[in-house]
This record gives sequence, structure tokens and C-alpha cells, in this order.
Amino acid sequence: MGAIVFVTAAWIFGGLAEGVARAEPITHVDLNLARWMNLHQVAGLHELMGVLSFFHTWPIGLAAAGFIAFLLWRRDWRWVIVGLTAVGGGVALNTALKLAFHRERPTLSGLAAALHTYSFPSGHTLAATVLYGVFAGYLLTITRSRARRTGIIAAAVTIVLLVAFSRLYLGVHYLSDVLAAMAEGVAWLALCYTATDTLMARYRRRRAGRQTPGESSPR
Repeated sequence: MGAIVFVTAAWIFGGLAEGVARAEPITHVDLNLARWMNLHQVAGLHELMGVLSFFHTWPIGLAAAGFIAFLLWRRDWRWVIVGLTAVGGGVALNTALKLAFHRERPTLSGLAAALHTYSFPSGHTLAATVLYGVFAGYLLTITRSRARRTGIIAAAVTIVLLVAFSRLYLGVHYLSDVLAAMAEGVAWLALCYTATDTLMARYRRRRAGRQTPGESSPR
């Protein structure tokens, strides 16, 4: 399942990246939507999106660090590895992709003009995707209620979509930037989950194989 999700999400990202690199129709959609957003700004909503976007800078980084510290305290090594590789590795990957595509940000927003990083893919959206993906994944493993599990998934998806929308509404990213970031994040999460589970399963098998016949399996 992890491999299927990874391949699907990576294929979507690849299609968007190719469209941006070759200035295909998606870039015209980007420009038209950016212009529409710029013409339909509402002061209260703009401020709310600004707060949401700001929260997903260093404040959410502190939350991620606190979550990792909690996992370390519980000695939940599986989720420590997933959390560090998914979030830390995802941010590093996104930085590398920004430098590779070096797409300029939209020019209609004064906020965009003040930023000195590239636009594709969206770093805020990527960070939200991997971070809330890890949060949701962990909560799903300790929750048995179907209603609560559905609520966890819905909440994670909703927050990621809100973060993506905030970047569009503030005029600092194009539509393809946030779509690609979500696809990138899902692909990277699937890879981290699958790789971690595979490596830990092999470790447990090797550890069990080293036991003497009289020993019982570790709990």
C-alpha cells in the first residue's frame, strides 16, 4: 500500500513539475487564479490567513520538536524515526527542489516581494502535509474508534488544505506550488512509513533469529 501511495503521489508531482518547467496550461491557470485572488481580498480573511500562515513557521516547528521529545520519552523508536525522517527530510527535500526549479513567486503581492526564496513547491504546504501526516498516523495507531479515526483524518486533511489556501490567498504561491507540495509530502510520508516499517521488521526478525531455543521472544 505504501508503494502504491508513493508511486501515485510521485507521479502527480512529476506531472505538475513538468507542467511548470515547460510552461504548460497549468501555469496559465496559476496566473489567472493569482489575479482573481488579488482582486477578491477581504481584510478580515486576509488577516486570518496571515495568522494561520505565520503559525506554520517557527511555532509549528516548536510543536514538532515537542512531539519528537514526547516520543523519545516514551521510547517509541518507530515514530521517532518516522517523525525525524518525514519532517526533517521533507523540509530538506523541499529546499532542494526549490533550488532546482528556481521558480519566482507571484508578483501581485507585496508580501511575496519581501520573500527571498523560490516558489515551487510551497514550503509551508509541504511542512503541514508531512507534520500533520505524522501526527495523524501516530494518533491512528492508538485509536480504535472508527468515528475518532475518521475525525483525525478529516482534521489533518482540513488543516493542510487551509494552510495551502492561506498561501494562495496571501499571494505568495501559485496553485501548482501548493498542489505539488501536497503530492511531494504524501509521497515522502509514504516512503518514510514504508522504509521504517520494513527496516524495523527486518531488525526484529534478525533479533529473533539470534535467540537461543530456550529464550522467549521479547515483548
